[in-house]
Amino acid sequence: MKWQGIFVYGNPIFQKRRKLWQELTVSNRNKEEPQAVLGDFNDILSQDEKVGLHPQPKIYLDTFRKFVDDNGLIDIDLKGSRFTWYSNPRNNFVTRERLDRVLVNWKWLSLHQNVVLKAAPAISSDHCALILETQPKVRMKKEFRYEAFWTEHEECEEVIRRSWQQDDRNRNCWNQFIKKRGRCIRELTEWSKRKFKRADKEIEKRKKEKVSELIREGEGWDLDKIQKFFHGNEIELITRTPISLVNKKDHLVWPYRNDGEYSVKSGYQAAKEEKDTMEKLAGGEQDKILCKLGCVCWCIWKARNQHIFQQKKLNPQNTIIHSEQITTEYHNATKDLNKDIKAMADRNGEKRRITWRPPPRNKIKVNIDAAFQRETGIATTAAVFRDWEGKIITGASSKFKSISALAAEAQAYREALILTKNLQIRNCIIESDCLPLVQAIKARSPLAEADAIIRDILQLLEEAPDVGATWTPREGNTLAHQLAAMAAVNQLQRQWTFNPPIQIMNIIRTEAGFAILQNNQRNRIQDNQVSSSTNPQGNQRDEGLPGRVERETWNSHATQGNRRIHNPVSTRQTKPTSRDTFNNTNSRNKWNEDSFHIGQMLSQHKCSNGHNVVENSTNLGRAQRQQGELQRGGELAPDEDGTHTMIGERIEAGDITLDGPQQYRNFHKEPL
Repeated sequence: MKWQGIFVYGNPIFQKRRKLWQELTVSNRNKEEPQAVLGDFNDILSQDEKVGLHPQPKIYLDTFRKFVDDNGLIDIDLKGSRFTWYSNPRNNFVTRERLDRVLVNWKWLSLHQNVVLKAAPAISSDHCALILETQPKVRMKKEFRYEAFWTEHEECEEVIRRSWQQDDRNRNCWNQFIKKRGRCIRELTEWSKRKFKRADKEIEKRKKEKVSELIREGEGWDLDKIQKFFHGNEIELITRTPISLVNKKDHLVWPYRNDGEYSVKSGYQAAKEEKDTMEKLAGGEQDKILCKLGCVCWCIWKARNQHIFQQKKLNPQNTIIHSEQITTEYHNATKDLNKDIKAMADRNGEKRRITWRPPPRNKIKVNIDAAFQRETGIATTAAVFRDWEGKIITGASSKFKSISALAAEAQAYREALILTKNLQIRNCIIESDCLPLVQAIKARSPLAEADAIIRDILQLLEEAPDVGATWTPREGNTLAHQLAAMAAVNQLQRQWTFNPPIQIMNIIRTEAGFAILQNNQRNRIQDNQVSSSTNPQGNQRDEGLPGRVERETWNSHATQGNRRIHNPVSTRQTKPTSRDTFNNTNSRNKWNEDSFHIGQMLSQHKCSNGHNVVENSTNLGRAQRQQGELQRGGELAPDEDGTHTMIGERIEAGDITLDGPQQYRNFHKEPL
């Protein structure tokens, strides 16, 4: 594999040398490619790399270290000599420094893991020549060791006897012994390789088999076995680790970067954060004591000055009380500083009215959300399927262990994809309020916190090209957010789609009302032959550039085939006034409220992943046709079963949404 080599000479003048480091950092556009920077830098990284009368100035060290950190470089260890430059004797003292070096990035080091850097003796120069061996030939003779357990095998004695009985026709006894011994070693080595497996490889294989036994195929961790073999904190760490359900291959990820790739800079930052955290935990109580002592001393000094210069009487008790008040105020102020900054940012932010956006008529929208409790690691998810009128088609909720809120959001997205596949819903939009998740899915980039889940999502999306991904603010995802929050506190029943709680019903009615208003507005625009560009919703797109999260808008081409069909038997064909439109809208909302009890149209469906979902029955098509006719002014007549049938109306293809009821009549599970 190709790699880039940059040869450097650092100017002895510090100002010019610093300018060179800045120019190299700015012009380096191939940081993700294998790179090696080598030469005479005329700089050192630490005081240990110099022996002389005067130490290296701190600004020199900091500038060179910043150059190395900004470019993600690693210093290759030098063998053969500690220093590469020697000065002429001054005052009977020789200054020695390591000015020559080789700096490489992580990509280069991963290609040449056995690299060796050697310093040759300085000949006719004050610098040592450097020898960089990317593929060193290191041959170590492995000594033969006779294993005691070989003796227990019945073939061992025969192998030894056969190798020693061969005649070499050599009169020299010592040469005969050497040859027979070598032949015996070779035959024993070959025989042991055939008969015995390597213990280290066998142990590693057994470990993988044991780990696989802790996973239930297609479901996740086997909690019964984990609780049987592990204890306490180990169980928490195992169950919080997300695992793949679709893509079975394991991958190594670096948890301190979003893309999961290791870099020297992120490693340094992680080590520094860990060090600062340990110092804070170890010295937190000491800081409080010193702070309190400082406040006491300050109050004593202030009381002393007031007594001397203002002739105030000393009151030791008031001085102690005052110092405690100052200490408390300081701790409260520093503790709530971040909260105050966040509150100020919230007050300065603009308020916008954001509501749920219904999908086009030929699509289903799936809103998902997750609730995560950091203390317990328990996460709950909710997914709700709705059509362009805001009517619920089905829904699901689940509870599991997770490591973070982002991992829980990713698992909610994966469960929604699996559910759409099992229910054979091909043309849909999955909407989430987690912006980093949607960005990662559109850019097809990994997330370290949920790497296994993201890989499953990308593989499932490849199998479902008609499934889109969109982002919405929290205000546009109110229903899924409320469902996840209620499931987290066990306030959501399994049959919530049959009999939704009051707060859920209110959200559904409100958002369904917005959907109907938007649909009516779109129909009026089409009737008046107004260009679709005046539609405030714009054009809805499901696919965009990778990494770019686009707002979901209306697809004008999808709505052209769903124009309103005028009633041929209606006794009035007058255009409704604004008052008639208002009353008609109210009647539609009233009908939506009455017909929303989808318990008459849904039957319970048990999904393979243990979630409670509800599917439509054959009454869904009838209910949708009835609503379409009611919106055009038709009348309903009661049937024998208590339902209503349209009188004197035509049923056309445009009146049946979601590709007709047959699409949801034969829901069944599919193995992944």
